[in-house]
Amino acid sequence: MNVQKQRETEARKDRIGISFLFYFAMLIVLTLEQNPDWENGLLWWGSIAFLLAAFLLSYRGTFIMERNYTVWMLAFFLFGALSFFWAVSPLLVSVALKTMFVSMIVLFLVHSVIQDEEDVERVMRVILISVIINVVWLLLTNQSMFEATGGQDEVLDRLGTDSLWNANSIGMMSAIAMLFALYFRKKTKKWIMRWFYIGIVALMILVTLLSGSRKALLMVFIGLCGFLFVTAKGKRLRAILIIGMVVFFLYYLVMEVPFFHSIVGWRVESFLASFTGNGSVDSSTEIREEYVVDAIRAWRERPLIGCGLDCYREINEIKKGMYAHNNYVELLADLGVIGAVIYYSAYVYCFVKLIKSKSKNELRWLLILLLIIFLLMDYGSVSYNSLFNGMLLMLMFSFISIHETKTVQVRFSLS
Repeated sequence: MNVQKQRETEARKDRIGISFLFYFAMLIVLTLEQNPDWENGLLWWGSIAFLLAAFLLSYRGTFIMERNYTVWMLAFFLFGALSFFWAVSPLLVSVALKTMFVSMIVLFLVHSVIQDEEDVERVMRVILISVIINVVWLLLTNQSMFEATGGQDEVLDRLGTDSLWNANSIGMMSAIAMLFALYFRKKTKKWIMRWFYIGIVALMILVTLLSGSRKALLMVFIGLCGFLFVTAKGKRLRAILIIGMVVFFLYYLVMEVPFFHSIVGWRVESFLASFTGNGSVDSSTEIREEYVVDAIRAWRERPLIGCGLDCYREINEIKKGMYAHNNYVELLADLGVIGAVIYYSAYVYCFVKLIKSKSKNELRWLLILLLIIFLLMDYGSVSYNSLFNGMLLMLMFSFISIHETKTVQVRFSLS
């Protein structure tokens, strides 16, 4: 028995050594994909070529693809490609397809190398490191916002406003990284690493607040409270007390500390006003609601097949060139009911499989929380074309494949 375990340990170490180059290439791709300051065609395509070369060198071009994920990804891509023939702007479809094709190649490569939960965690660490790199870059290049006082009547710019960054993207990637750090903090037994991950959690919450993103703040709240509760096991009362303290602390920071209130607190108040009717609603919330209504109008014109992949922006009557800021109505407007059903069938599949999974470990609960968060966040963002979101959804399929004995895999080699 000990000999068998030793062999498995040695085999695992050999696999980690072989795959180091590939994971390093993945880190470069994910870091560049998230950072618009480093947007450079030569750099981007060079990183994709490096990833492909690293895969061929490390794994000899051998693909092991889980059938359900492969069928879903190809079905959604091919339907998007077909929309070229009825699109209101074939040019926009072509540009969107190029982005989707590159993302699909990256996701297929990464999915192919995942064989067990340790591989899933290894990809999660790469994602976490990529976010940390970009967060540090943001804080170093946006130091001017810390010079503001955040007085009562002062509204501060959100982190990344003065650059090419999208503040919501900053907040959402930080919220996901916070949840990953929380997971790894619970997994490790070394006290120094536990404190390291606590520091990362605190850093990501800070960046989320500085981004001023209400969606990201909700992600932090759901992720932090949800993960603490579902992983508490026999210590639920203590978890509830900790959750209460966390909620109070976050509320105090956002609503009572002038600096943070001037960035995100007033935005939370205006968002709540859209539901309660008390107070004024900010222009951002109003325009987003108008986009949703207009996207539904566009969908009704072509309910089954839509106006073409990424083409709603072409017929947006509120502001031409702007997307819907809502993944549900964006998909309906772009690809109709057929495209939306194909896309969200993956979420239904993953949710059902994860709920029924016999595995009861923290990773399963983490993925379920991520899935719930994605479904909620899609109300306020367009995510179907995001490599970052696609990577996390791919990890759910990988986890299911690892624990589902009936899953069929397709194996083929380029060598």
